[in-house]
Amino acid sequence: AIGQRTGLQQKTVIVRTEGSGNRETQLVMRVFLPEPVKVTPTFLSWRIGEKATSKTITLKITPDSQIRVLDVTCDNKRFTAEFKTITPGKHYQVTVTPTETSKEALAILRIRTSFPSKMPRTLFAYARVDDALGSDAEQGKKTALAHER
Repeated sequence: AIGQRTGLQQKTVIVRTEGSGNRETQLVMRVFLPEPVKVTPTFLSWRIGEKATSKTITLKITPDSQIRVLDVTCDNKRFTAEFKTITPGKHYQVTVTPTETSKEALAILRIRTSFPSKMPRTLFAYARVDDALGSDAEQGKKTALAHER
């Protein structure tokens, strides 16, 4: 992956040649950049008052990738995050548990990787306790957008 880009990427380049009437040609480049680590789900949620049960995030490495997940940290002490290697270099799990669900809380989970070596990539997942209605996916998008700002 290049930076944070993954999936189908399309770029257009215009090439101008001298002679032959200064022709202009448009080249379209399409490339698929695989996601080196698939984080599923990227958002966990509990409703206020819900039992503080553990939920699991799965980290799967793309085949033939050189990336390794080194560790996972959580920025909020109201959640615990237990990182476990299932198959080295291929499959990892993060078990997240809120310490309580009596009030709202938000945590950012930082997933530290080994690749690329000069500037290793950090991925993110989120955990939240709130009373908002909506699906985990909807809440996750809102939380991720707020984090990016």
